[in-house]
Amino acid sequence: MNLYENKDFSELIRWLCQQSNNKACRSYAGLARRLKIKSPRTLGMIAKRQRAPSFSLVKNIAHFIEATPQQKDFILLLAEKSKCLLKKSSIDEIEQKLNRYHQMKQIKWNENTFIEGVKIEFDSHVEKTVRNKIEEVLRFLIIDHQDSKSVRK
Repeated sequence: MNLYENKDFSELIRWLCQQSNNKACRSYAGLARRLKIKSPRTLGMIAKRQRAPSFSLVKNIAHFIEATPQQKDFILLLAEKSKCLLKKSSIDEIEQKLNRYHQMKQIKWNENTFIEGVKIEFDSHVEKTVRNKIEEVLRFLIIDHQDSKSVRK
């Protein structure tokens, strides 16, 4: 599962717990230590949708996963959605923005990527992290292009 497959902040917390190779760290306490948060109970309450995440928690998560600007925006949207749900406010606008990120997981990528007839090949010496960042930018370009096409129609 990748970051963009999380539908809300509670799923994100559970996903982060599973990211550790050490089973002892796959708890709220383990995640709290990794995120440098004093209270694991806070994470539990957020995961159970009893409490909204704070901005400092969002910032710690983004720093912990070494998030790109797009990933930070996605995490902030999940936090905003969580706050709106607790306040029983409308989340329609947030859902529209999140759907854009969820579309990213539907685009399949491999060593050879095709974009409207253009083939992009990554040499084997290109680091995986660099390749992932390039692919993320390309995903947004494709989604922006698709959005602009639908607006023109």
